[in-house]
Amino acid sequence: MSKLRALNRRPLNPPTPGPFNALACRISTKRFRTLDRASQKTVTASARGPINCLAVEGIEGRYMLTASADSSVSIVDLEELTPLPAGSDPPQTATSVATLARNVGHKYSVTAARWFPFDTGLFTTGSMDCSVKVWDTNTLQCACDFALDQKVYDHALSPSATSHSLIASNSFASDNGN
Repeated sequence: MSKLRALNRRPLNPPTPGPFNALACRISTKRFRTLDRASQKTVTASARGPINCLAVEGIEGRYMLTASADSSVSIVDLEELTPLPAGSDPPQTATSVATLARNVGHKYSVTAARWFPFDTGLFTTGSMDCSVKVWDTNTLQCACDFALDQKVYDHALSPSATSHSLIASNSFASDNGN
């Protein structure tokens, strides 16, 4: 136990820069300096509250999930753009193609949404109502519901699992039981 305390009191030193670290740092700094806001498109979600999570699917990069504090979840087609009136800035917008309305799937704020890694036919959501749900994208029906003991702040799916589907959730149990 005393060794653990000694490790916790030890000052943290940054890693020593080596040739690879310096190169990686220069590349990431250069990329960061070239970032800019896209001026050609906007995304409009149908949520009434703040958006808690955005997740773009990794197969085509076409669909994005938006999870909202009002308990709604929307699917946005990023390639199906609606032209706006002439002179608008930006000239096009992507809107929701499907929405799980408020209180249909979750009772409280949806804190996270993730696409299934190998199939855009499934996605998952986690919520402050102490549940993680698996959804069928085509029917917007809940395929599986995991009731947990604590509020779900985030969750993740294993990106490399092919024979199983591992879902890990991040929750917090306070001392007073809430």
